[in-house]
Amino acid sequence: VGCAHFSFYPKDGSCKMYGLDAIWLTTEGAMSGPARCVAQVRLTLEDLGDMTNLEDERQVLQVEIAMELAKSASIPIHDIRDMQGQVGKVTMTKDQGVLGKLILDSFID
Repeated sequence: VGCAHFSFYPKDGSCKMYGLDAIWLTTEGAMSGPARCVAQVRLTLEDLGDMTNLEDERQVLQVEIAMELAKSASIPIHDIRDMQGQVGKVTMTKDQGVLGKLILDSFID
């Protein structure tokens, strides 16, 4: 089987390991990644004002924010992944309860 990749299920705390032949799939309620050390990073941006055009700019912003994060941490952009495992991107979520609040999530290898 090996230990090339993992899947972690926060709801019950279980973790599964997979070999080199595993493929990366999105699964509701699970986090996954390589067997090596990976940090999850969450940034919260507040007081952003009107974000009605956010969806139009989402793809560009996900990459640009990942690039700035990589630059600030002095790491290569390919070491940053969004919550679905896409390289060089962050996951962006609007806080539905607070106007002008944006949550950014990523994994850093």
